Amino acid sequence: MEASKRLEYAERKIARMLDSSVADVISFANIEQLVLSGNVWKRLRRPPAAALAFSALQHDIMQFQVIKLSRYWDRVDLDAFNLPTVVYLLKNEGVERELIQRHPLLEERHLIGREQLVRRWFKSSLASIARIENSQGLLEAQNLRHKFAHNLELTSAEKDTFVAVPKVRNILRLVRLTAVNIERLNRCVRGSDFDWAGSLRISRREANAFWLAETANGR
Repeated sequence: MEASKRLEYAERKIARMLDSSVADVISFANIEQLVLSGNVWKRLRRPPAAALAFSALQHDIMQFQVIKLSRYWDRVDLDAFNLPTVVYLLKNEGVERELIQRHPLLEERHLIGREQLVRRWFKSSLASIARIENSQGLLEAQNLRHKFAHNLELTSAEKDTFVAVPKVRNILRLVRLTAVNIERLNRCVRGSDFDWAGSLRISRREANAFWLAETANGR
């Protein structure tokens, strides 16, 4: 596949991932309220038997979150939009040259060293994605996904070694790191920015207002 076509495919897939990531921001903020903070459970008017139902709800929410996280890290598939596929498309000398030649930042004539900056963004983004892809945390999250998605007693990874069950905070950290890397790729390849951190602040404020209002009404 020629470099221009690889870059075109990568840009399209990054745009799709960014759209999904924007929607994930709202889910992330709600999960923090329902699973991490404990505020919802504390404020609910509940009989003792409700604890099991609430725990099951939290468990189901986190299972779905692991599935949503894993889809960004599935194996290379040119029909899919995930990070390994984008990296596969971008890791090509011709693509790097093509990107540097046509990146929107090059139109900023006043910016000195803009080609070097684009090249540094490019290499840094790919290296950051590789670190996560090879991390123990992602292995644990994907292993958990395989286990409950396919009703496995042991996954293929567990037949070779012990794989811990990931903690909720580690899963949410991976969600956040994944979104940040999609944002960085978008800036590096497509030349546009999305303020994920700013959107998360807004979503947290909205989720907090919603759940506090709902639990107050349930008193």
